[in-house]
Parts: sequence; structure tokens; C-alpha cells
Amino acid sequence: MCCYLGTRKSNGFSRSAGLNDTRSPSRRYSLDKGGANKAGTTYAFSSGSLTDSGNGLGTAGVFIEGQRITVQGAASGNRTYIMGTVAAGSIALTPAPADASAGPTVLLRTVQ
Repeated sequence: MCCYLGTRKSNGFSRSAGLNDTRSPSRRYSLDKGGANKAGTTYAFSSGSLTDSGNGLGTAGVFIEGQRITVQGAASGNRTYIMGTVAAGSIALTPAPADASAGPTVLLRTVQ
């Protein structure tokens, strides 16, 4: 015979408020799916644009005009921008970043 002999059926909830979604406020977080990521050491800021001496920025529609892009790891200009004209060697950015030379590995990531 089974170990359960009682007539009461458990509702399946924990008695601890921290473990029970019905007794505590529920916070459901979702991961930022993000978009295209691109990293390199050839990125610099010049004349309000992000430039790439390797000419790899405008490849195969990775970056599209009007998208938001986050720049991380640059010596200066780490923030989110709106992309303007996209070409193989440069992307116009709004607001215009201050000029900075290429340096450490910079991560470019589109924001959805």
C-alpha cells in the first residue's frame, strides 16, 4: 500500500513565503536577447562617427541605419548611440562621440 494514508490532499504550495509565488510579489525578469555582437581593436571615434580601419562594419546587414548600438570597452564613448549612415569603414552616430583613437578590444552590440 502507499505511504499516504490521510484524506487531505496537499495543495502543493510551500509554507515559506519566499518560495511561494502566491504569497510574495512575483518579479519575472527576462533576458535581453540583444542583437549582433562585434568586437575588435580597430575601432576609433572620428568626426562624429565610429570608424573601422579593417572595414568590417557594414558587412552583410549586421548594422542597419536607425538601430541603437551600445559601445563597451572603448577608452571613451562607452554608451548607447543611434546609428546613422552605415558603410564598411564607418557608422555615423547620434549623439556624436568625442574623437578617440583605436585601442583596447571594443564590443559593439545592437540593442533591441
